Amino acid sequence: AKVARYSQWLSVCIVVLTRRHSSILLVVGLLLALMVVSSSLLYLVEMDRCESIGVPCRGFESIPDACWFAISTLTTVGYGDVIPSTALGKIIAGFFSVCAVMTLALAGALLTFDFAEHFREERE
Repeated sequence: AKVARYSQWLSVCIVVLTRRHSSILLVVGLLLALMVVSSSLLYLVEMDRCESIGVPCRGFESIPDACWFAISTLTTVGYGDVIPSTALGKIIAGFFSVCAVMTLALAGALLTFDFAEHFREERE
């Protein structure tokens, strides 16, 4: 709060983010739900399918490995060190990747709306 005294834009950001914390919580909740569901599904699909069809698995040896893949995919970083090997795993990863991009787009739209509403209230 002390730093915000020196920057008008920083103080506006703090005001908007604290007043509209429900928008942020919605997006964080959606991303966490996507991460849990996608990592659980990928772990179940990849471990069962890789061993049964003889495909060498590249990761997903544990649930934390699947969570790492989900985090890097859902945040659109995509390191590529752990990837799904089966067709079903790739379909699931693609679906949740698209869901993550839509969730991040929703976050941008919500924050844009919140800032626009804040500036409209300031003008009135």
